[in-house]
Amino acid sequence: MDKNTGKTFGNIALERGFITKEQLETALRIQVEENDSKSGNRPIGRILLNEGFMTLQQVGDVLKSMDKLYEEDTDKTFGDIALEKGFITKNQLDQALRIQTDEYSSTGNRRSIGRILLNEGLITLKQIGEVLKHKNP
Repeated sequence: MDKNTGKTFGNIALERGFITKEQLETALRIQVEENDSKSGNRPIGRILLNEGFMTLQQVGDVLKSMDKLYEEDTDKTFGDIALEKGFITKNQLDQALRIQTDEYSSTGNRRSIGRILLNEGLITLKQIGEVLKHKNP
């Protein structure tokens, strides 16, 4: 949960109308049961996806909005700034967001967009430095 806004994945999905309160409660119950049985610690987004309550696109939309909530100094995300500077194309950003969503759904881990773009060979370290300098002047 974001300590500044109190917005969790489940709350955002509920606000957006992607899930019902009952579906969120079911997913939370599953998560607690799994944690109690030590069979795993699946993120709520993965549970909602696996239970068929949300689509991959909806999970991605929630993650993207969570990224925006975590921005401290600006409303612009790393991807937005890289796009504005001409370092990447909209298609490349969309590709990186799909990779991020797929990885999160399968592993529960979220790599940063900058790291994904770098690993995919779509941006250079120097360009990452420029974006970060613009993000945090």
